[in-house]
Amino acid sequence: MKQFAQTTVLQPLMRIRRKRLLPKEGEVIVRVGQEVPPMNVLARTPIATKFIVLPLSNMLNVDPDELPEKLQVNLGESVNQESVLAAKKRVIGSKEIVSPIDGEVVAVENGRLILKQTTDWFELRAMVHGRVINYETNQGVSLEIVGALIQAVWATGDITMGALHLTADQPNGLMQAENIPDNLTNLVLAAGTINDSELLANLADQNVRGLIAGSMPAHICETAASLGLSVILTDGIGKQYMAEPIYQLLHELVDEDVSLFTEYNPVIGERPEIIVPRPGVPKIESSPYNKPLAVGDLVRIVKPPYQSQIGIIAKLLNNKQNMVGGIKVNGAIVRQTDGQEMFVPTANIDLFI
Repeated sequence: MKQFAQTTVLQPLMRIRRKRLLPKEGEVIVRVGQEVPPMNVLARTPIATKFIVLPLSNMLNVDPDELPEKLQVNLGESVNQESVLAAKKRVIGSKEIVSPIDGEVVAVENGRLILKQTTDWFELRAMVHGRVINYETNQGVSLEIVGALIQAVWATGDITMGALHLTADQPNGLMQAENIPDNLTNLVLAAGTINDSELLANLADQNVRGLIAGSMPAHICETAASLGLSVILTDGIGKQYMAEPIYQLLHELVDEDVSLFTEYNPVIGERPEIIVPRPGVPKIESSPYNKPLAVGDLVRIVKPPYQSQIGIIAKLLNNKQNMVGGIKVNGAIVRQTDGQEMFVPTANIDLFI
C-alpha cells in the first residue's frame, strides 16, 4: 500500500512557476515571453480615486434632457485635461466644456457628468528574475524562474529580496549581534534560530531586507510582525533548529540574490517560499507534490519524540503498528544519520522532494 506524507520542496535547481497578482484587476504592462528583472513593474491598478461632478446642463444653459445631444464623450471613455466633454453651438462659434482632470466618464444623470480621477497606482513588481509565461486575466502574470526553491512553514512581512548572508556556522546556530555585518544594505540574514527581541528591533532600525531562520519562539514572531520585518521560518514556531539539508542549501547560496515570498494562504495549501534564480539546466521540471514514500527518501520528523531529526526511509511497513493507547497507524522505519533506526508514523513524516 502506498503511503503519502506531507512534503517540502527543497531543490537546488528546478523550473519554478509563480503567480504574481494585483490585489484587484488592473493593467498588465509586460508581454508574454519577456525576461523581467526583480524590480520590473508587471502590472498596476489604481488605489486611490476621487470623483468630480460637473453640472454640465447648467454650464451649457440647457435642460438636463438635452444634455445627451451635447455630449462629446461616452460612458467608460478615458479623458484628459484637453478632452472636450460637451459642446453647444452658438451664433458665433460654440461653447465647449473641457475636462478639468485626467480620468474616466462613469455616469451621466440629471444634467450632471461624473468623472472618476485616478490619483495613485499600486505597482506590482516581479521581485525575482524570471520570464513571463502567461497572463492571469487583468490581475497579473505567471513567471517562470530557473533556480533553487525552499518551501518554508511560516512568514510575516512584505515580499522582499537581497543578498543572502549566513550569520551562523551550524544549523542550530543562534543569530547574534556579533555575527551581523555593520552594513545591512541589501542583505537577507539567515541563522538556525532567532530568540532576541532587542536584536530584531535593531535590525529593523538598520533596514535589513529580510530574515531567514529555522524557528523563533511565538513571542519573537509577534515582535517581528509588529516591527514590520520580513521573516521566513523554514521549520516552524518554537525552538527547533534549522533542518540540516535546508541549511546546507542556504550555505551553497551565500551571496546570491534571494527572494522571500512571504505572502501565502495556508487554507488552500500555499506556503512561504525562498527562491534563488541560478544558471543551469534543471534536472527536474517541477517537484512531484503527490509522491508516495519510498525507501531511500530523505525525510524530516515533525513531531515528538523525534521532532526535527533528519533521516532516510529504511523500510516501509505494510501493516499498521501499535502505538501507545492501542492506536494502530501506518508508518516507516527511518534511519538517522548516526545509523539509529526507529519507527515513525506517516503523519509525523515530512518528505523532502
